[in-house]
Formats: sequence, structure tokens, C-alpha cells
Amino acid sequence: GAEMLGHAMEGVAYKKMNRDDDAAKALAAATALYEEAGGKVPLEVAMDVAKACLTTGNKEKGSAMMRDIVRNHHDDDEVLSQVAGVYEAANLQDEGRDIIASTRAEIVNVNNKGVTLVKERKLKEAIEFFQQAAEGLPDNKIIIRNAALAFIMYMESNGRDDKLLYQARRYLERCQRLDPANMQNEELMKRYKGLAAA
Repeated sequence: GAEMLGHAMEGVAYKKMNRDDDAAKALAAATALYEEAGGKVPLEVAMDVAKACLTTGNKEKGSAMMRDIVRNHHDDDEVLSQVAGVYEAANLQDEGRDIIASTRAEIVNVNNKGVTLVKERKLKEAIEFFQQAAEGLPDNKIIIRNAALAFIMYMESNGRDDKLLYQARRYLERCQRLDPANMQNEELMKRYKGLAAA
């Protein structure tokens, strides 16, 4: 993260000095590191790198990163407000609003599809669906919690499975890290422990 941030800040500094080629090289290095990390970057670092891209005119890369941020934090008003603020500072408020709205709608739609599978008791499809969604949205606490729930419900219906138990545990640990104050985590952990003890 530090190296990525260093390149991004260097890019901003070069841009202010009207050294556009150097700015582009520094930002290319930052975005290459971001892509190498598969988007699994601390929120503050991702936000700063995206901001550097937007303020130096690399709208495409900056917006792609901002979409990743909104995907993983679509229900966090504080983060969404930071995203809107970055777009405002870059004088791109309308674009920022569109990106936030469309990306939030996309994630709500993904989650609703998975929840529908769970409600219809199509639990095998639900665990496959949420597993895929969780891979693409590693920091989205709602998707991760619903993935854990789908795994737990599947085992409650079909019996304990050590592989699935391990996966559920990983999701529960991630939920705890992402959203430690949420009481639903505790409830899911109780259900998980009941399965683990079986």
C-alpha cells in the first residue's frame, strides 16, 4: 500500500509541476500495483490513489477504482460521502453521483439474487452464488455475511461438511473484522458452533 501511495502522490506532485509525462508514469506504476493486488487494498490507500488519478486527469482509472470502493462499501454512508467529495474536488460531481448510484444498484441487485435463492431454499445454488460474489467483493460485509448464512443454512439442512464448515468460518471471521459491532455475527457464530460440535 505504501509504495502504491508513494507513486500516486509523486504523480500529483509532477502534475502540479506541469511534468505530465512523469506524472503519467508515476500514476501508471500506482495503478499497476493496484491491479496486481486484485483490488485488495486498504480503503484509505485505494481512495487516495483513485483521487490522484481523478485530479490528474486519469478519469478512467480513477473511476474504476472508485467503483471498486463503492462495490465493497455500498451501504456505508461515510465512505460514499468521501467518494462524492473526491468527485466534487475534481469538479466531476455529476459523474460521481452516477457512479455511486449505478454501482450501489448493481450490488443491491447481486445481493437480492442471492437472498432470493436462500428464501427459495435453493441452498446449493445460493452457496455457489455467494461464494462467487464474495470473491469479487472481498470487503462487502453484507455479501460476506450472507455467504456465511448460506453455508450455515445448507449444512443445517444437509448435515455437516468439513469443507463447507471451513469456508463458513472464513466468512464469519471476515464479517467480524469488517463489522465487529454487528449482533448478527454473534447469532451466525452460535449456529456455526452448533454445526461444528455436531
